[in-house]
Amino acid sequence: MKNYILIIGSKPNSKLPIANIDWVFSANGAAEKGDLYCKKFKIYNHSCVVGTREFEKNPKVSSRVLRADLKEIIFRYGKLSSLEFAIKNQVRIINFSKYDQFFFQKKFFNNSFFDLLYSELSYESSFYKKLRYFFYCVFRKGFLCSSTGLFSILYALENFPNHQIIISGIGPTQNIDDHFYDNSTNYSMRSKVDHILLNKIKKKYKERLFSTDDELSKKYDLSIWNRETFL
Repeated sequence: MKNYILIIGSKPNSKLPIANIDWVFSANGAAEKGDLYCKKFKIYNHSCVVGTREFEKNPKVSSRVLRADLKEIIFRYGKLSSLEFAIKNQVRIINFSKYDQFFFQKKFFNNSFFDLLYSELSYESSFYKKLRYFFYCVFRKGFLCSSTGLFSILYALENFPNHQIIISGIGPTQNIDDHFYDNSTNYSMRSKVDHILLNKIKKKYKERLFSTDDELSKKYDLSIWNRETFL
């Protein structure tokens, strides 16, 4: 009998699997959707992976995360800089620094650091902008690389090595310039980075991934979840 982990993102109208799920991971504001799924199927293990600055600056995200019944909140880009958020005492907090999260990602891709750096530079278009952005990342921002949704998948692959990973609502849309979370520039550009990384993920990890999205499965050669689903 196979064991499954479910990753839930914010892509609209994404299908959810009906399966024996051991743990649910949600990305950013999809914590709300993950919470509803867990309540429906009486799943008590739910973690949310969230961008630290996104949590702090976007009340639509933080409110959804804080309302969810979570085992863990995984902040992927440093600790919270503010103490104003009332996080429940029983929720475990895991913090990745901006450097930790970058080095964590390298093992999952065919060419390690090169794939990460190459993908991040796709965030900009011209050579001059790429060069400027590279030095900005080196000295200030750090290299984010995968979206929080894709990072959730990598985190689950690492922490549940004997499980199959089902993906719902995560991944670049048909139009690579649009992001499923919203249509602002930063999300559409991050979608381009994900597009490159999903094509570079190592075979041994890709073989454990199932998607409920037919289009995503075909585009990135992922196994399709062909069992029962619902919206």
